[in-house]
Amino acid sequence: MWRKSRLGIYPRAAQAREQWGHILGGPDTSELVVNANLIKDFKKQTERTMNMIKASKKMDEVKRELSPHLVEINKQAQALFKEAGVNFEAHVRDGFVDWELAKLRELITPEVLEKELELEARLEARIDRLLKRLFYLKAAKQTLGLTSKPQDVSDGNRRLALAKG
Repeated sequence: MWRKSRLGIYPRAAQAREQWGHILGGPDTSELVVNANLIKDFKKQTERTMNMIKASKKMDEVKRELSPHLVEINKQAQALFKEAGVNFEAHVRDGFVDWELAKLRELITPEVLEKELELEARLEARIDRLLKRLFYLKAAKQTLGLTSKPQDVSDGNRRLALAKG
């Protein structure tokens, strides 16, 4: 059950390797090289962040300029969707869900689902076998009249082994 609860970590690890693998290198990469790569990557990230901040400020200016027009466009779009018999809010929500699913890329594919289902089935079969074994041992214990007192456990196991043998 512990293994089953951790199935989702593998696609996430693959995504992390894709994102950070170029920094970490192979297993023989020294810590010094990793640290140098981290510094280079941090510099790139900082530059990207600064560019994003500039772009965000520019977008805020554009939004302020276009805001009155966007409200009118939104009203017209809602009217057109209503005329076509389409729920505008549901359409936007579905588009957002599709966008989020597209961002997950290879983490959500039929192949990944199939592998996950196969692994889950194997783990469930293993759990079933273990539960069957547990119930068998409990039934054998009751059949032999063994007690569950701590002092009788070792003697009970010996009796159980003799009964099986």
